[in-house]
Amino acid sequence: MKKCQEWQIEILKEVTEGLKQNHYYVTKNRTKLVAFYPEGDKDAFVIYKKPKNFSTRYRKFEVIASGLNAL
Repeated sequence: MKKCQEWQIEILKEVTEGLKQNHYYVTKNRTKLVAFYPEGDKDAFVIYKKPKNFSTRYRKFEVIASGLNAL
C-alpha cells in the first residue's frame, strides 16, 4: 500500500512595505507556488500545471487561509 504524503496548503497575501499592490499566492509547504492572484485583477488568476519554486526571503506575508491535504 502506498504511503500518503501530507502537505500544507496556504494562501498568503504579500504585505511587504513599499509595494504598490499586495498579491496573493497559493503555496504548498511555503516552498512551491501552486497559484497566483494579482490584487485588483480578478481575471488574472493563474494555476500552474507544475508547481514553481517559491521563496519568502526578504518579503512579509499574512496568512489568509491554511489547510492540510494528503496525496
